[in-house]
Amino acid sequence: MRIVVFTFIIFVYLISHGATYPLSTDNYLDSIDINLAKADFYTQQALSQIEAKRKIMSELPVDKQMELYAEIGAQAELIDADMAMDVYCEAEQLAADNNDVRYIKKFTYRKGSVMPMMGLVREGIELFNSVTPDQVDVRDKFDYFNTGHHIFDAAVDYYRVDSLKSKYKALSVLYADSVLAYVEPGSKEEVYYKALPKLTTVNRMTGINELEEILSTTEITDPLFAKAAAEIALAYANAQDWNLARYYLALSALADLKAGTRETTSLHRLGRVLNRQGDYSRAYDYLVHSLESAIASGSNMRTLEISDILPVVIRAGHQLEIRRSRTLLGVVIALSVAVIICIAVWTYTFRTRNRLNRMQKQLVVLNDSKDRYISKLISLCGAYLTALENFNILVGRKVKVGQINELMAMIESGKVIREQLQAFHEVFDDAFLSIYPDFVERVNELLQDDKKLPHSDDGPLGTELRILAFMRLGLEDSSQIAKFLGLSLNTVYTYRNKVKTRALNRDTFEHDVRNIGRNRH
Repeated sequence: MRIVVFTFIIFVYLISHGATYPLSTDNYLDSIDINLAKADFYTQQALSQIEAKRKIMSELPVDKQMELYAEIGAQAELIDADMAMDVYCEAEQLAADNNDVRYIKKFTYRKGSVMPMMGLVREGIELFNSVTPDQVDVRDKFDYFNTGHHIFDAAVDYYRVDSLKSKYKALSVLYADSVLAYVEPGSKEEVYYKALPKLTTVNRMTGINELEEILSTTEITDPLFAKAAAEIALAYANAQDWNLARYYLALSALADLKAGTRETTSLHRLGRVLNRQGDYSRAYDYLVHSLESAIASGSNMRTLEISDILPVVIRAGHQLEIRRSRTLLGVVIALSVAVIICIAVWTYTFRTRNRLNRMQKQLVVLNDSKDRYISKLISLCGAYLTALENFNILVGRKVKVGQINELMAMIESGKVIREQLQAFHEVFDDAFLSIYPDFVERVNELLQDDKKLPHSDDGPLGTELRILAFMRLGLEDSSQIAKFLGLSLNTVYTYRNKVKTRALNRDTFEHDVRNIGRNRH
């Protein structure tokens, strides 16, 4: 739908920006809450559109098939990285079969745009750079430079070294400038790319007003709408105006949801802002949904952001638990008052006393479990933060004394990662066995008598038991388990199959592991 009225109100507000309060975001937040429950429906709609396009593919001439492949791939990039890569590989093969140099080059650099999502940032940049601007057909110049802009933007987010971030930021800006030479004059894309450089200068309000023009004339499900709103939000966030940043992040997040994409950058940024402002319930819901969408999209790069978002999720969840505990305390007090009133009116029966005693015992068990889980989560988070702080100190020392080569050698050797993995495993083992002290015994009950798993010498849990522990916690994706354990994907598959062959019942073994401890209380 069009939002002309909304944009007019914003324009009046910006003209009179002496006001200190932003437009209300309540309606948009309520709409996000509603649409979160429909996210899978919207995604299925988008996938159905892709499927419909693929069904008519064979009926089209080759040149039209190429155009449709490019369209489908761009849509798939926002939903499923593996699907997008399959589409581009299939299209590249068709182009090769028809000796179509234009589309061979196009789908080559398009594959490069998908790789950063999979965590293959360097490989994606190398593949993109394998196609030079002079090799690109003039009809694809806009797409080529636009793709380069997004690839180098992804590199800025991925790398933590300042020199690399600066390098790729400069390339991102360069490619964004190059886009303007090939954008259609007077188009919304021209307005968008002309406005971007202004957002970080004294012309910030001019750039914001230009992006507002896009919002006023664009459907909310158009990807450009979400991008424009997100850029406005980032400009306000850089200016520390968190209320207006929240407003435009809500617009961008709502646009992403309605478009059926799994691109939730704006949603998790909104969650952080809401957490900062004390809306813990929404912050927790938005952050958890963002993490689930990142995993579902197959985007390893977004999944890596979990290490950054996780402490925020834990803090938001902790605050939410505090509020719920207070509510629960209020309920308990209300029940107690009701019981006292009943005592004054009716004879306090034996059945009532037993029921109240059972409720109190259940509350004690629930509170003990909650405290134990929160304590272990905070411990795990604390270990991560301590390791990060120590690494920052080490990097600072090396940089100050000019030992850059030594620092790079340390990073490339993987020693830092190994040390942190070891520390993580120690904390994880302690936390997990504190919650499930009989886990090893319960696992061995599922195995054949002569093939039980002993405690390992490299910690309370060995590699096989850690893999099973992650499965018990609901993490079944072998690629994610491999990341946490510092192993290759094949190694994880091998361990899982090896343990499964020892089971009394191989068909139900993994299901049985997931159910360990569920009925302890």
